[in-house]
Amino acid sequence: MKTIDYFKIPSLLLLLSLGGKAMEARDSSPEFIAPKKRTGTWLTITKVKKPWYAWRSLVSSRMEKSIPEYKAIPGLDEKFYSFLEGSNRFGGIYIWDKKADAEAWFLPSWFARIEKQYGERGVVDSYSILSTQEIEPIPSTGESLYAIISYRRLDPAIDLISKVGLLQFVELKDSEQKPCHLTLWKNQESALSYFQASEKDQMFFIPVFFRK
Repeated sequence: MKTIDYFKIPSLLLLLSLGGKAMEARDSSPEFIAPKKRTGTWLTITKVKKPWYAWRSLVSSRMEKSIPEYKAIPGLDEKFYSFLEGSNRFGGIYIWDKKADAEAWFLPSWFARIEKQYGERGVVDSYSILSTQEIEPIPSTGESLYAIISYRRLDPAIDLISKVGLLQFVELKDSEQKPCHLTLWKNQESALSYFQASEKDQMFFIPVFFRK
């Protein structure tokens, strides 16, 4: 198992000149991924310190280039590359077939390599998935999604089903067995139209993702 390094300082100038262009070249006409039954049972969220020299467009372009490598990870069904809003952390929301698949990836060597590469130990939050509901098709291109982790009590069939921009609802339990949920939104405006500041535990900007 290797840790995928998004940044290589010797090629920094080249990356800085190309990073923004890679994102601008993406098709602005959205295509859609049709809803399907999702069977993942384990969710992890990684948070890694973003290098000082790397703005979001650069990081996002490197994320996109890493998709083939992450798709090859056994048991990884989906990955939503993410930036934690209000911080200088980036990483991803991983949905795994089972807990053992995640544990096979996030070995002690993963944490050691992250610390060596980025100067700070990475954080991995883990959640068990109780259920997943696909509300609307997810745009595959031309959109920047947002995800929110919240501990607010709600019934998705009543509270969320008619909310404009809601794409997915994932019912979770955290590592302390506390119930919570992840909601995936078409854009930031949709997410903020529902959740108040006090109701958001974490909010993520998602520039790139893949689903198997």
